[in-house]
Amino acid sequence: MAYDKKGRFYLSAYDKAILKNTIYENPYIPLGDFTPMQLMTFVTDNKETFLAGGVGGGKSYGLLGASLQYVTEANYGALILRKTLKDLKRKNSLLNLAIQWLLRPSIKNNNRLKVKYNASEHRFTFPNGAILDFGYLRNKIDLQTYQGSSYHFIGIDEASHQKRYNYIYMKTRVRKELDDLIPLRYMGASNPGANDEWIKNRFYEKKDKDKLEGVDPLLIESNYKDNQFLDQVEYEQFLASLDPITREQLEHGNFYVTIKGKLLKHSHWEEIGINEYMKIPTLFRHRYWDMAATEESDSENDDPDYTAGVRLAVDINYNRYMDNVVLLRKEADDLLDNIVKTAIYDKNNQTVELDGATGKNFGKMVVKRIREAGIPCNYGNSRDNKVDRIKLIQPDVAEGFYVVAKNKIDEYYPWVRKFREQMTAFPSKNVHDDIPVSFAGCWLELDKRVRKQAKNTVDWSKWRGMENLRSRI
Repeated sequence: MAYDKKGRFYLSAYDKAILKNTIYENPYIPLGDFTPMQLMTFVTDNKETFLAGGVGGGKSYGLLGASLQYVTEANYGALILRKTLKDLKRKNSLLNLAIQWLLRPSIKNNNRLKVKYNASEHRFTFPNGAILDFGYLRNKIDLQTYQGSSYHFIGIDEASHQKRYNYIYMKTRVRKELDDLIPLRYMGASNPGANDEWIKNRFYEKKDKDKLEGVDPLLIESNYKDNQFLDQVEYEQFLASLDPITREQLEHGNFYVTIKGKLLKHSHWEEIGINEYMKIPTLFRHRYWDMAATEESDSENDDPDYTAGVRLAVDINYNRYMDNVVLLRKEADDLLDNIVKTAIYDKNNQTVELDGATGKNFGKMVVKRIREAGIPCNYGNSRDNKVDRIKLIQPDVAEGFYVVAKNKIDEYYPWVRKFREQMTAFPSKNVHDDIPVSFAGCWLELDKRVRKQAKNTVDWSKWRGMENLRSRI
């Protein structure tokens, strides 16, 4: 791909040659005009590309077109995956679009071009032996289906529906023989979804530690305004009927906008750094464990709950600080060890809530082990409905507290984004609530010690350089 001095994409002579040979003269691709995003998708030489942005930008057509680019080469192989078989067979799915393209009369009635379609295997076989497969990938068990496979191209449609592990693993299926000249390409496409944290880390923030050495994934974004073939006026009317959060996600492909709940707001807390926090004398700290975790497994639940341990502190003027969050998805033995190690590191009082998927007996075992380590630990009160529990503390929380969000080099701690998302979305069926539940439990435990005596103010004259931490109340 080529860019001018202002960073704008344009088609070089080499790009135009690629388009001519693999797209415009490709009998299996019926479209003659393409959006800028689709053209970028076709000419990129990146081994990994992610198509993002809003709905209506042409991502699906781009993904299918890219999968067919080299289908005129003998022994070419491509695979497009969705999360479930039901997703694969939906009316407007890429599989049905491929059927429209590859089984249209001009192809079907031409013996030289005719494609064989095996509906039970969702496989298109071309006269030269090239194949285009469609499949689904629900969990780790399904990965075994592709264990011995190799493809020149793999596309993951609606990648935000997948676990990060599944996405990374399928990259290993993109491979070829040493003398094979067909380029290898791995592509994902998605709008914002419920399981998009890893997408933000990998493609937007470029901090995914498992990137292949020397491979920098290319992010290509678009929205409906980039698609000159879409009825944009009618589509805007559809988008206008959505709630503000969903509209922002779908219209602009914003992976950072979150669902807003009705109880907790971002304005309720002030975010500070650890350097400022270390100057403030605290009276005591407390960590509360919400044990409502479910182990990562090969079931349909690909986004299980966390065990969350929220730690709060109180200073000499009874201001509150949330200074640490631990989120764990472990099997029982590892989970127990991690909680006990955290408690020993804290050297503070701990509370373990006894309900949730991990069971009361496991919770009692955790309490026993923490006490054996010499750390005070008690049982949490899990009888209250979690929404009622948040409502109980909401008036006090609304008066303000501090979140120690940045480390010594002024970078955000990894848990901060999940904290913001879960707190501001609560209650929501679409977002985890492990952190709010643990936060509420910890707040109530501290209430037992401070007994509504918090004054919510600090004598700022005692603390030099702390003026920027003044509360908004």
